Amino acid sequence: MSDLSAPINSERQQDTSRSRSRWWSRPARATVEPLVASPDAASDDGSAAAGKAVRPGLTVGKVFALSSQERPVLLLAVLLRLGSEGCSFASPLILATAYDAVVESYGHEERGDATREVILRTFTWVLALHVAGQALGFLSGFATGLSGERVVSRLRRRLYEHLLRQEMGFFDAQKSGDLVSRLGSDTLLLQQATTSSLNDFFIGLVKVVGGVTLMFIVSWQMTLIAFLSLLGWLVLVCLPGMRLVSRLTKQYQAALARASVASTESLGMMRTVRCFAAETLEVGRYQDCIGAPTGREWWPSAGDTTYRHGAFKSAAGTALTSSGFAVIFGALQVSVGVGFWLITYGQLQFGKLTAFQSYQMQIVMGIGQLASSAMSLGQAIGGATKIFQLLDREPRLPTGGGQSPAEPMRGEIAFEGVVFAFPTAEDVPVLRGFTLSVKAESTVALVGSSGCGKSTTLSLLLRFYDPQRGAITIDGHGVGDLDQVWLRSQMALVQQEPLLFGLSVEENVGYSLSAARAREGGGRVDFNDAAVRARVEEACRRANAHEFVGGLSDGWGGTRTASGHLLEPSLSLLRTFR
Repeated sequence: MSDLSAPINSERQQDTSRSRSRWWSRPARATVEPLVASPDAASDDGSAAAGKAVRPGLTVGKVFALSSQERPVLLLAVLLRLGSEGCSFASPLILATAYDAVVESYGHEERGDATREVILRTFTWVLALHVAGQALGFLSGFATGLSGERVVSRLRRRLYEHLLRQEMGFFDAQKSGDLVSRLGSDTLLLQQATTSSLNDFFIGLVKVVGGVTLMFIVSWQMTLIAFLSLLGWLVLVCLPGMRLVSRLTKQYQAALARASVASTESLGMMRTVRCFAAETLEVGRYQDCIGAPTGREWWPSAGDTTYRHGAFKSAAGTALTSSGFAVIFGALQVSVGVGFWLITYGQLQFGKLTAFQSYQMQIVMGIGQLASSAMSLGQAIGGATKIFQLLDREPRLPTGGGQSPAEPMRGEIAFEGVVFAFPTAEDVPVLRGFTLSVKAESTVALVGSSGCGKSTTLSLLLRFYDPQRGAITIDGHGVGDLDQVWLRSQMALVQQEPLLFGLSVEENVGYSLSAARAREGGGRVDFNDAAVRARVEEACRRANAHEFVGGLSDGWGGTRTASGHLLEPSLSLLRTFR
């Protein structure tokens, strides 16, 4: 058997080496690839993890493909919204007849009854169109909201399932808070972009195009002024503004993810923080990510913080929206002046001038929708980059396939010349030519200094990692040739620092039962079932924990285990039973 304890403290150096090692200093290896093929991968992750490298390949079409299953509902929502906008477009032309009737009856009292009849008929139609438009708008909004929730639910499940299939080296390089941020805020941005923002962008475009068309029918001279102003804003302001907002959003989401990492670590290790009286230190670490504006600091100072990036993002979005309104309202004033000039020459009726003004206001609202949805789309593109990098990443270690021997495992274990270093610290070997033979039904204790590779040996046996060289066999089968699910279902692991789920006591004890039932597609385990309860209680009796658990204030159904450190060692041992 080779030296298990050489090098001493190698395993303990694993965590510290993550922060010291740099991606440019690691030797190139044919079997280890970067986590993602992006320029900032190293800065985001600290070091690249093993896995198949992918190019970002992020396109607008790829983002919108997320809502492909909702296209029928979204199409219905668009059609309903088009009907609503059609009612809005029809109202000004109908109102124009009432305006003209009032103007023409001025000074002609004999036309009073006819004029009042025109007004009554006109406003009856306008009121009916208003009610119909609002009803269609409500149905469209409901369909859009429902589609959005369906999209984000599927996306979060798909991303979460994909993350759980990654190898352990991936999680060594990643921060849990960063991944939680991707599941939360980034997926929400994509939900808004692929449903409501896309719908609003399309409707805003319809308002602009439809408004310009009807304005052209009313007066091409006034329309030319408004159209040229709008075209200039779209080319010179809107498109560059979308690219700027997308870049600022990506920076903001990255800073927000770092803040989530800092807070998750501190709150999850509160005993350590309290032990070292490090509350002030952790507040400062969190503040480095979010910023700390004082009462006099109205302009964000330098620093990669959410405050700085958020302030610039807000400024860019406001400029994008306000510039659109400024252009449209400026064109409105000029075109109205031209309209009055045309009326004096008998080339335009007063009612059509009022209709033209209404269509200009429709365009103003359309511009607002375009600007707002363009900003949301830019934010989604910025936030989606990381999500698609995660979704495109293939795990280095397969989660399925392999042999599942029919005979029960005897437990004859052999390590032969194993050489291993963690993917995040490849220049710090933990095991060097390690050889060990364990007979079936025997008890073996690995003894050595902290960091010498004891826990690493078990991780390799469970195939959390693959060694760089050497072979690991169980009952003569190579660990790499066995189905991972079958392999781990034959073993029970009690960790040194166990953590419990936020479940009841009996659910934590029966965790392996629940996992097996879920893999078989049998649904959830009913812990109220007498047979299941009997198995759980028998396991507790055999571990001398039955009276202890039964004496808890909440009993077996208690849920005070997510942070119940006193319960963790006992329940971690118990939940290994099957």
